Amino acid sequence: MKLIEPKIPPTVDFNNPEVLLAIIATLAHHLSTELDLHYEYDEGLMLTDELESIEAASAALFLNGLLATDPVHHVLGHFVR
Repeated sequence: MKLIEPKIPPTVDFNNPEVLLAIIATLAHHLSTELDLHYEYDEGLMLTDELESIEAASAALFLNGLLATDPVHHVLGHFVR
């Protein structure tokens, strides 16, 4: 597989923790939405890696005083808890 070098947006400060947390929040939101749309409750066991990533993202946000979006909480409640 050919690796494609990412284009780094000039306006994004990747040294800023708030920017990184916003990126984490957005990715967790989108992944949660996709999982909720495409998988049923009984398919949760095949989503272990994805759900662990969403849990880690949610924990990182929480430990920094932020809350994950509703879709994140919904998916964690639906598949994990």
